Amino acid sequence: RFVLIAWVLSRIRFSNEKLTQSAIFALVATVFTLIYSYYVGHGELKELHSVGHINHTAIYLVISYTISLALLIFNFNNLRNYQKIILVVTTTVFFLTTIDAGSQAAIGLLILITIFDIIFVLIRFKKLFLVDRINLIKKNLKKKNLFSLEIGVHRGDFSKKLFLNFRPQ
Repeated sequence: RFVLIAWVLSRIRFSNEKLTQSAIFALVATVFTLIYSYYVGHGELKELHSVGHINHTAIYLVISYTISLALLIFNFNNLRNYQKIILVVTTTVFFLTTIDAGSQAAIGLLILITIFDIIFVLIRFKKLFLVDRINLIKKNLKKKNLFSLEIGVHRGDFSKKLFLNFRPQ
């Protein structure tokens, strides 16, 4: 079923923004369904009525968690602020409710997916810190006669390198 949905969506000429908005809408609708399920179950998650048994519900929540987290990580720079907030909230809700569902298979998948995503984020941002920032600033800095140059960093080593390379007045 999910492959057919992906195939149909790939054939429709929606922009990436429309696909993102549609996915966020579906995630928010799932959160409302969860709220209703907790209400009907008197504070206990028994099942999502449209999905079925608690194990099926837990797997559905893992899929929703994966979609929410993937949208948040892979599209972070392209998202609007309200979309980022919605995705952080939905990701957290799906994580917690999957654990609350108590399915061992779903919790195992949840942990595995989270570990893979953390590794991806570490690899992605490691490249950011491997860049020689002084040469990058030299290449992109347009003004040559600097009166002041102030950049806040943790220990001040980078500020010393900036001072030695640019000699601000």
